[in-house]
Amino acid sequence: MIMKMKIVRNSFMPIPVAILLVSLPVLMLMCGAEFPSRYILEIVDAKNGNSIFQTEACPRDRFRLEYVHSVQLSRVIDLFEIDRRHEIVLVGTTFSDHGAGLPYKPYHRGKFSVLPDGKFHISDMYVILPEIRLRVGREHDNAFECDDRRINLSRRCGNALLIIRTRKYSILKRLLRK
Repeated sequence: MIMKMKIVRNSFMPIPVAILLVSLPVLMLMCGAEFPSRYILEIVDAKNGNSIFQTEACPRDRFRLEYVHSVQLSRVIDLFEIDRRHEIVLVGTTFSDHGAGLPYKPYHRGKFSVLPDGKFHISDMYVILPEIRLRVGREHDNAFECDDRRINLSRRCGNALLIIRTRKYSILKRLLRK
């Protein structure tokens, strides 16, 4: 004999079904806290953890960092891509001078070329970075560009250490926090 539980006036549901309906949200929270989840690209202040920028990170998304090199005092542009495992990959760099701290040959399988304006460019690099620790300063005119948005990190953060990384986040956890 299956016991029945009165749910609504004049309607009955077997107790196992009622238990399942009540426990389903709890099970989802316990087992599915990471589902559904996505990846984000974020910039955080290393000192206090405050978020400077966040956007969804999808494979083949690109962003770039620009800065004035501290020794050569020339502009450097680094191009990054998010790979299929949601890792940050350095894929290219452009600079206008050789010297301390600047490349003199291609990395890995990169191709070295001289652009029409005389700047040097290394393309087809594939350097995986778990994260980027970026020391920004007012004098280096650091900028971040992604999704047609440009952030002058030097003006916004002053002299600071920033971390640029991708990370997995759960939509469910985010909804529960709100």
